[in-house]
Amino acid sequence: MSGPRIFVSYARSDGRVFAKALSARLQVAGFSLWRDLADMEGGRDWWQQIEEAIRAVEYLILVISEAALKSDYVRREWRFARQEGTCVIPVLAGAGLTGSETFRAFPGWMRRVHFVDTSNTEQWTRLVRTLEGPCEVRRVPFMAGDPPEGFVDRPREMEAVIGHLVLDDRNDPVAITGVLQGAGGFGKTALAKALCHHPRVEEAFDDGILWVTLGEQPGDLKGRIFDLIFAVTGQRPPVDELQTAIAELAKALGERRMLIVIDDVWDAAHLRPFLDGGPNCARMVTTRNQATVPAMAATVRVDAMQPDEATALLLQSAGLAAERLEELAALAERLGDWPLMLKLLGAQLRERVCRLNEPVDRALEWVGRALTKRGLTAFDIENPTERDQGVAATLEASLSLLSEDERQRFAELAVFPEDAVVPLATVQTLWAATGGLDDLDSDDLARKLFGLSLLLDLDLARRSLRLHDVIRTYLLPPDGGGRVALHRSLINAYQAECPEGWERGPDDGYFFQTLPHHLAELGDREALDALLLDPGWLKAKLAASGAQGLVADYQHGHGRMQELIGRTLQLTSGILVHDRRQLLPQLLGRLMAVDDPLASVFLASARRLADRPALLTDQPSLTPPGAVTARLKGHGGPVRALAVLADGRLASGSSDKTVRLWDPATGAETALREEHTDWVRALAVLADGRLASGSYDGIVRLWDPVTSAETARPEGHTDWVMALAVLADGRLASGSHDKTVRLWDPETGRETARLEGHCGAVMALAVLADGRLASGSADNTVRLWDPATGAETARLEGHTDWVMALTVLTDGRLASGSYDKTVRLWDPATGAETVRLEGHTDWVRALAVLADGRLASGSADNTVRLWDPATGVELCRLELDGTVHSLAFLPDPDGDGWRLIAGDALGRLHWLRVVD
Repeated sequence: MSGPRIFVSYARSDGRVFAKALSARLQVAGFSLWRDLADMEGGRDWWQQIEEAIRAVEYLILVISEAALKSDYVRREWRFARQEGTCVIPVLAGAGLTGSETFRAFPGWMRRVHFVDTSNTEQWTRLVRTLEGPCEVRRVPFMAGDPPEGFVDRPREMEAVIGHLVLDDRNDPVAITGVLQGAGGFGKTALAKALCHHPRVEEAFDDGILWVTLGEQPGDLKGRIFDLIFAVTGQRPPVDELQTAIAELAKALGERRMLIVIDDVWDAAHLRPFLDGGPNCARMVTTRNQATVPAMAATVRVDAMQPDEATALLLQSAGLAAERLEELAALAERLGDWPLMLKLLGAQLRERVCRLNEPVDRALEWVGRALTKRGLTAFDIENPTERDQGVAATLEASLSLLSEDERQRFAELAVFPEDAVVPLATVQTLWAATGGLDDLDSDDLARKLFGLSLLLDLDLARRSLRLHDVIRTYLLPPDGGGRVALHRSLINAYQAECPEGWERGPDDGYFFQTLPHHLAELGDREALDALLLDPGWLKAKLAASGAQGLVADYQHGHGRMQELIGRTLQLTSGILVHDRRQLLPQLLGRLMAVDDPLASVFLASARRLADRPALLTDQPSLTPPGAVTARLKGHGGPVRALAVLADGRLASGSSDKTVRLWDPATGAETALREEHTDWVRALAVLADGRLASGSYDGIVRLWDPVTSAETARPEGHTDWVMALAVLADGRLASGSHDKTVRLWDPETGRETARLEGHCGAVMALAVLADGRLASGSADNTVRLWDPATGAETARLEGHTDWVMALTVLTDGRLASGSYDKTVRLWDPATGAETVRLEGHTDWVRALAVLADGRLASGSADNTVRLWDPATGVELCRLELDGTVHSLAFLPDPDGDGWRLIAGDALGRLHWLRVVD
């Protein structure tokens, strides 16, 4: 039996009777409700059960009464429901509520929705029908995480920020950039998280709260923007450029009322991408440097805590009895009321008193002497240049509880970048190499460090830790040699894990993501450059960290080839997001013309390591890096048609009104015909070897490919000629925008038959094995004709948009490609659809069959895809730089795989090889 679908939320003081009656009516209507825990009062366990119930149901019915409008518990329930994606439906418990002052103080989202009056029969019926269906509400994103554990309220700063972000009278949001500014360790991030959980902030920004942490070196800003877009829309846009990503974020924000927190900003350039769009959104920035934020931003300084706040934090951290307040207040004053230092020394006291059983007086006396000895009394909180001295004194007081080996292991954590979430597996790899610790020992030490507040975070569920940036700065060796030694220790530890090469390294969530960074910090330029030229590493890195992480690696490269690879990855990152198998084919296709001694070695290795089967370019045709607008050889307009001549040459027709002939061995152009006065849309090779071309000028021309002389000109169509095919009896068939198919005597150019019946333009033709002619049309059908009688023998229906391409498979089936983005395979004997090939994301414009029976398709989604027509499985794909308009199979003179030619919207011919 399925669980309850509905949770009824109400205020007990004046909503119990109505809620009980409403629940009874809902049960009579057949709905299951979560039972009311009326015998439970407040408390942690009670709220946990409420959360579980709200997560389990699809609908929360909010009984609106005067008391409900003022109840913190009721507000807490509907806020949690919206964050969990549970549908909230307000139901009126009495008349006149919607006009009350209390109602006008409700959050904006509730004032904008319909309130159900269950005394109205029509509204009750509509409510029942709604509850019978699935909940279709988007989850309100909340990225701020849980409230900071042990947070001590700082009302002065809290109220100042809320005053900037929220209007007093109606709790409406203010589209402003608010700033929390202060030195490291003073609690800016903790205060920002607490603000995100404040009821007024949650209610004002009722479309959600976003959070991004930047740090001193934020790395790939596009990736951070993608994370925000995904939180809002559930999708990551396939974009390459930062400016495009910024525009996509603004589009995703739209008119939503959201708070966007940009945490730990060091550079104005890093902040700028997050400030565009969202006219109803506010930004809250935490930073150490006022110069990083806009001049008109509303700034609140976060510096030392108030004495009572600092004492409360130290009391809570130390776990001491309240009667020690006077002594703790004096200690807090000595610590400069600095939250980081208060928590560290609080943890020190807790350790000595609660775990090591030291008397409180002695522990306090020991801490006082330790701080005096280490010079903390010389710490001046108003002089930021001396803050590190205060940190050092505080840390030494806590570090004294560590053994010498533990202190060394802790100091090694400074090798990890600022704000990095470091997997415990990575820490264990390092500590196993430097100190012989196994996974149990590493866990124990990590828990000890966290217990002493030496770690910012330790998450055993995610198996990760974070080091506070101030502590990391303290731990870093003052000299360059010491820092290099840290990176060498980590590199050596990882090297022992992958003796067969870096690409065999552990996928621990850190190694592949950061190895180039550590090699760069180590200063091992030779090893770094070799890594960035290793296709095996590129494949492994892409699989582990995605396209953006791979692109970011090349900021460390030095040589020309590394630069070209990095620029190629930037150019193709959008492709790689969708299909990682295209990494090496894209690199091969865009770098094969590079004149560099390292290029041939890299490309040979890439070709060898490309996943099979693959479509690889034989000649340069894809846009190379740094030459997005470069003119590669080809037509001056889209290549609309391709055909293979009897002598093996390739013919191409284009929107530039020309027909060109190409040598397949060299890719060189051998002939050019320019007689057509409009686009060349179709080509076909006659039985006697002549070439037929059809054009938007309404004319079919027949050519001698040896002499380039025109031998005949069949005329009669009253609109564009869209398709050509040669019948078994040698006649030429042409399909036109005039909705007819016409048959011609190629010797005289005389029309011999006219096939009529389509109610849309004829876009494609193909000749079946039994001699019948197939035609595909803008009327969404494929029709089969007997050319001898002109009779229609079958009609294949199923496509939902224009049929643009036809070809016959080696097993006799007919393949059709359509603007409906599908390729369908038909049995011409029965007219039945046998297989549907789905995967293209835009119009299918071209089809071709390889000699081994596999089917190739080209699309406006810029891809050429290879299919197994027996199973309908896509075998491989290659993304080009524009719409694929035409395809042709070309026998391979070397016998080394199959060759496929693709013509695209940029006028280029792509000479592709299918490798197995």
